[in-house]
Amino acid sequence: MNRAIVYLDILKVDGKKSSCTGAFFGPNIIATAWHCVHDAQSVEVYGGDYAKGGDTYQVAQIHLPQPAQWGHPNVPLPDFALLETIDQFGGPPIPVATTLPTPFNLGGFVDALVTVAGYGDNGVNNKQRLAGTMVMDGTGTVSVGGRSVFGLEAIAGQTMVCGDSGGPVVKDGALVGVLAA
Repeated sequence: MNRAIVYLDILKVDGKKSSCTGAFFGPNIIATAWHCVHDAQSVEVYGGDYAKGGDTYQVAQIHLPQPAQWGHPNVPLPDFALLETIDQFGGPPIPVATTLPTPFNLGGFVDALVTVAGYGDNGVNNKQRLAGTMVMDGTGTVSVGGRSVFGLEAIAGQTMVCGDSGGPVVKDGALVGVLAA
């Protein structure tokens, strides 16, 4: 399992707590889902196999895109955000794909096999970092290239659960988007 996939422990401005997943794709930049952190007061980042285990990283800034930046009235607010950490990640980040799907150019991404990962709580794994293979096919929602345009279909009973949101969507070893579970 890739060490660049991290657990996010989030304190909301209303005092409630939640958790999501993220992925380092630069030395101190984490990709995650917008809905995970848009109302965050603080975010604690953990890099272990289980939630709140392993290395910790302090978030310096949360970068949230504004709806107007995406410019198309039929595309919902992108479920994508960036976290900037103070400390640099101690391992290799997930590389970003040179070609990303867009709502207007699906290219080779429809029916593509992708790997997704997250710390979702399915009642069995105690928020352990797990990965699975899915197919991009238009069911459900995943934010890819900064826009919520695709869906993922589970293979062999694998599924996304609460807490997987923000986890990486990887095709051919490169980051192409984040989960919006």
